[in-house]
Amino acid sequence: MACSFISPAICRTHSNLSLHLAFSLFLDQYRACLVDAIRRLLRPDGMALVFAPERGETLTLFCQLAQQAGLHVSQHQQYDAQVWDIHLKVRNLY
Repeated sequence: MACSFISPAICRTHSNLSLHLAFSLFLDQYRACLVDAIRRLLRPDGMALVFAPERGETLTLFCQLAQQAGLHVSQHQQYDAQVWDIHLKVRNLY
């Protein structure tokens, strides 16, 4: 699936552009579209940070699609001590 809702030219002309995608990974019909957009918008040496909770197989399916698209994927659970501490506190509220 190819998506054209964001022009790749935008990123090539604005080197300091920070793209924030508020996209739902759990919607099956949009997951491949998001992977395609990330792949096309990243520079060859670029990095996309995707923050997502583990809900069912959503994150796993997204990572599989990203790898199939040629993206390098790595997952980090405790990437920041302060964020992880907040995560644990919020998780214990429910």
